[in-house]
Amino acid sequence: MTVKYLDPYKDDPYGKLKGDKADTWFKINFDEAKLYPTDNGYILAGFFTGYAGIIRNFKASEPLVPGLCALPIYSQEYELWEKGDDGKSKPVKYQPSKFETALCTHVESTKSDWMPEGKNIGGEISFSPDAQVQNFRETDLPQFVTSSCKIEPIGSSGKLPEYTPPSTGSFTKGSGKSYGVSPGDRLAFVKKELCSSMAADWAKEEASLGLLVNQMILEHKEDETFLAVYFDLLRAIIR
Repeated sequence: MTVKYLDPYKDDPYGKLKGDKADTWFKINFDEAKLYPTDNGYILAGFFTGYAGIIRNFKASEPLVPGLCALPIYSQEYELWEKGDDGKSKPVKYQPSKFETALCTHVESTKSDWMPEGKNIGGEISFSPDAQVQNFRETDLPQFVTSSCKIEPIGSSGKLPEYTPPSTGSFTKGSGKSYGVSPGDRLAFVKKELCSSMAADWAKEEASLGLLVNQMILEHKEDETFLAVYFDLLRAIIR
């Protein structure tokens, strides 16, 4: 899988890099960035100035240009939302590449370099596929990772927009939607939408989802087309 660039979506000014790093080489350059710890690794977010081995998720023929971007670096299993043969999106589990696992270990041992107090970092990182590093001796891989990363502390310019790492530490769907949306957030959205679309006075968000769905069907049981379109749209929004 090629690592792909997803354009910023809605209120999030940061683009995203998404993909399995185990079978591809790529490189990023950044003038100013910050490394954020997550539940399953780290996310590097900042102003990226160069990309190699990366293509756009949409309009692949257009060049990638400098701009705000976020890159996850995983230390353990993670999920990517992908479309199956039936056209529906579903979560697919991946294991982190050997390089990015070693990179997370390297960061842990040199946190003061990667997360300098009161400063950001600039530099470049070249990610290597498993095929290139799988035969490295245990002592060789850490040295290779170190040589593949050229970073230095820099003063904060104050120009980077605020970035909040996702609570799950992973990207969601390949559509480019904001990541880190929890099941609870989706449920709350569905309930709020159902309540706003019904006439029943008792229809509040505290009610169970089953009761709300049943009431929606009762109020529109004479218009099956409306119900089908309504629930299809709701399903598409929360995917």
